[in-house]
Amino acid sequence: MELQSLRLLVTDDDLRDLAAHHLPKELPVENLHLAVTADGVRVSGSYPLLMMSVSFETIWTLLVVEGQAEARLTTLRVAGLPASKFKGIILKLLRDELKNNSAVTMTEDGLRFDLEAAIRREGVSCRPNLRAFHCQAGQMIVEAGE
Repeated sequence: MELQSLRLLVTDDDLRDLAAHHLPKELPVENLHLAVTADGVRVSGSYPLLMMSVSFETIWTLLVVEGQAEARLTTLRVAGLPASKFKGIILKLLRDELKNNSAVTMTEDGLRFDLEAAIRREGVSCRPNLRAFHCQAGQMIVEAGE
């Protein structure tokens, strides 16, 4: 099978549902919030550290690279302050968490998701031909097909 034309609307509610279904239950993040912005996907929440919770906010820019979805960590704020120094730590935590997921690989500044491999893992052979992400406040359009 091969997708010839697809325009998929993904809303903030869809992202929350996907996160609830796919993220590990033991994930040590409180008040996790995902939202689509014009810049990509904003992920925010708080992380328990010692005897307090530290708030964080990230922006992940979505691109199509070599037919795969790529999310680049472009903004990182901790406790409301820019925290680009911690970008390597965040990416290492993700690398450790995703090491057994064959559909996800780490890049220098983010992660790459092989949609075809993920679909194949569900028992379906399909070439998605991913083309673009178009983000705006509250929703994104995913385009795929020839």
